[in-house]
Amino acid sequence: MLRSTSMDVLITDQTMPGVTGLELALAARKVYPDLPIVIMSGYLDRLPQHDELGVQTAPKPIRGAALVEIVTRAVQAQLAMRTSSNESSSGSGEAAA
Repeated sequence: MLRSTSMDVLITDQTMPGVTGLELALAARKVYPDLPIVIMSGYLDRLPQHDELGVQTAPKPIRGAALVEIVTRAVQAQLAMRTSSNESSSGSGEAAA
């Protein structure tokens, strides 16, 4: 399903039938490594360790403006990672003048 879908941002709940938000984020990250991901939960303190996925978290309930701020942070973090990755890969093969 993820491969046939084009997305700009993934916003998911942590607790869902059949799959957790972290499991979905891991699957999405394999297909879309640069995808900004936000996991929402009413129990953020119970989320397993997820730093390696580079996801943002959002508490529930949440107001629209706060969600916009978290999604913006997620997008900015992925753009920064992409820029950093591009700079380090493009700089490795350059000859000094």
